[in-house]
Amino acid sequence: MPQCRGLPAPTEARERGAGNTHKGELLVNRSRPTQNKRARERAQIEKRNQKAARREEAKIRRASNPQAATGEDPDIAGIIPGPQPSPYGDEEQ
Repeated sequence: MPQCRGLPAPTEARERGAGNTHKGELLVNRSRPTQNKRARERAQIEKRNQKAARREEAKIRRASNPQAATGEDPDIAGIIPGPQPSPYGDEEQ
């Protein structure tokens, strides 16, 4: 079998061991893509579960909050429309 670009023939690589790092020999990627993928999927599932729990807590918190039932925004409660007094206390004369 002819060699391509200085790489050993497949049978030679098998005989010497595919993981060796001899000159001109292919390096084998020994990562575990399946295990990495499973770990990523587990992390996504865990994140999804945490997000669902936060949403559920927020629902309970909103349901038990009496201020939301009045319909008045607490940030603007008590503000009268029109010109407001100066926050610095200086009166124009």
